[in-house]
Amino acid sequence: MVTREQNGKPDVAPEGLEVLRLFMNTRDLEAEFDELDEATHLATWLQSHELLRAGETVDQADVAKAVRLREAIRAVLRDRSDPSRASAAAAAFNMAAQSAAPLQVEISPDLVIKLVSTRSGVPRALARIVAAVAEHAGTPCWERLKVCSNPDCQWAFYDHARNKTGRWCNMATCGNKSKAKSYRRRQVEAATASIPKTP
Repeated sequence: MVTREQNGKPDVAPEGLEVLRLFMNTRDLEAEFDELDEATHLATWLQSHELLRAGETVDQADVAKAVRLREAIRAVLRDRSDPSRASAAAAAFNMAAQSAAPLQVEISPDLVIKLVSTRSGVPRALARIVAAVAEHAGTPCWERLKVCSNPDCQWAFYDHARNKTGRWCNMATCGNKSKAKSYRRRQVEAATASIPKTP
């Protein structure tokens, strides 16, 4: 299957954030396709991104943890500007991260602090994804990693616009759909408002 990723729809994020963008885009809502639907598929994806060593086993419990983590990251990005939803998204991420990827803090002799996994296999792979969130969250680059505002899409993209105002993964598709939907809604509201009320 040719996904939108292969068609080059989204913009590439800077190194470090790109693995998060690609991880979230293993699910394509519009195509109803999920790259992480089976243990063998999760193993292939993690190995292709150098997160899992050949021969390390993956099972369906790992799939569930990876999917939960992926959707928690998506929720954090999607809901961060909505105070009524941001707390729940953060709590869901914390639970998913703790379940999927035990981490510990390490400091090097030159005082570089890193989060490292205490495990091997899939927990270590997912820990690297969690560590990427921890490293970048709150940075200017993190603010540019976004989820498409089209609820039927939610594709992760990196906003390269100078003023960071990008809302859709692609203006020609999701942006136009959203604008057309808003236009139709306004037309219905205007038509409804012009109907005389009966006494």
